[in-house]
Amino acid sequence: MDSGGTEKVLPEERSRASFKTEAMTNVLDGGEAKTKRRRWIVGMSRGMELGLEKYHMSREELLQRHVKDFLEIHGEWGDRMAINKFKPTREEVVWMSEAAMNSGPFWDHYVPFWTALQGQASPEQLAVWGPRAARMGIVGTYAQTELGHGSNVRGLQTTATFDPATDSFVLNTPSLTSLKWWPGGMAKLATHAVLYAQLVTKGKSHGVHAFLLQLRDENHGILPGIELAELGPKMGDHSHDSGCMRLRDVRIPRQYLLEKYQHVDKEGVYHKAQVAEAGVPLHYSSMLLTRASWVKLAGGQTAKAATIAVRYSAVRRQGFTADGEERPLVDHTVQRHRLLVGVAVAYALKFTGNAFLQKVLLLEDPSTDPKAKVAQMPALAAESASLKAFSTSLAAEVIEDLRKCCGGNGYLLSSGIAALALDDLWHVTAEGDFVVLLLSAAKYHVK
Repeated sequence: MDSGGTEKVLPEERSRASFKTEAMTNVLDGGEAKTKRRRWIVGMSRGMELGLEKYHMSREELLQRHVKDFLEIHGEWGDRMAINKFKPTREEVVWMSEAAMNSGPFWDHYVPFWTALQGQASPEQLAVWGPRAARMGIVGTYAQTELGHGSNVRGLQTTATFDPATDSFVLNTPSLTSLKWWPGGMAKLATHAVLYAQLVTKGKSHGVHAFLLQLRDENHGILPGIELAELGPKMGDHSHDSGCMRLRDVRIPRQYLLEKYQHVDKEGVYHKAQVAEAGVPLHYSSMLLTRASWVKLAGGQTAKAATIAVRYSAVRRQGFTADGEERPLVDHTVQRHRLLVGVAVAYALKFTGNAFLQKVLLLEDPSTDPKAKVAQMPALAAESASLKAFSTSLAAEVIEDLRKCCGGNGYLLSSGIAALALDDLWHVTAEGDFVVLLLSAAKYHVK
């Protein structure tokens, strides 16, 4: 079918640029070497792209496709990670997330679960569980949020009570509001979870701590005392099997408390590492790193939406010029203003994400003095809260306006931008509702 003259539109628009696109790409990526690295990484999925068939697939089919493609792409690299021959940086993980056309529960495994394990497990624990997690011998999820508690982490009601007679912790979700709620991958895929619970020993609560919990056996059957379910259809992100969990007297070995900053001995005596004595919640480090990644990802998602809307506006015609020629949408002042706002926000979020991600990486740097990490935590927590809240809510608003810039076609899932707008929405709330995070950051600054 003839294109009606539109095949020349985009090449002509690109030829008018006042800068070299490759040079700008290098600036966005942080240099020519990083651009080369990014293209190599995202090129791993070349040939696996989902076309229009994606919007006709069931949730079960999308999950199956996610698992199949992820294992095909990452299998070899997981083996190399297990023997410390390859370790993707936080920035590289964001590149993967930006490029993913069918993100799903393996994101929860390699981002929040893996981050928590690396940040809170002792070296001895990481030596055992790390290689298995890297090669997907175990698949993890991040079980922090409860039905009645999200950003208020201190209020979590799940309990881990130490029993010296069996040298184990007994896990319970004692009320409806304590049910673990929302963990991605929990309903269908995960075999293990990093579980956040109130640690109780000798009748005293020591606050929220992280534990490793096995959910399923070698045949993928759910273990006794654990009840798992899927939350059901969501607005978007349909290949994510978000789940919920109830625990009834589930026992785990004492050594399954993640012990980088504390330890419970056989008698039930609680010992805190000296670096943690300052009272700074170091177990928040995994959450901070995830939030920092989302600041950068917000820029990538906005950039994709801006690309679709700008291209559409260059090709689509509306009205006539004084010479009687049909006028491109992009030449209309109001439309151009809306598009340029989207493009500008994408650039701003990308540069902000780059800078902030580098700042929080000190939490993972083994050469950084632990006392320096403790000193930085309050400021980083406030900054990550404000930036995560602002960037994700701004991205959601701008992506929606860019979708509207595409007129009726922006309502079609096949446009790409409609699905993007829905799939991105959960970032505004996950890892901290944006209003709660902004208020927590304000509280820090007012002190």
